[in-house]
Amino acid sequence: LKIKGKVKEIKEFKAGTRVILEDEEGELTVWIWKDIWENLKKTFKEGDNIIVAGELKEYKGKLELVPRIKDDILPLK
Repeated sequence: LKIKGKVKEIKEFKAGTRVILEDEEGELTVWIWKDIWENLKKTFKEGDNIIVAGELKEYKGKLELVPRIKDDILPLK
């Protein structure tokens, strides 16, 4: 799955980072594992538009998009 949206929120945790992505359809959680986030955290911020590709998974009844590699996330300028 690939989605384009605006970064609404970024929250770092021990295991990784949760990014809330917003588009005209609503909001989607993007879960970025710690090793991938280390290479990405300076490339975009809240309010930026990005494209994310990844695997759609369900966690605690909610859908999450999980990119597999850092190149699955592309900041738009």
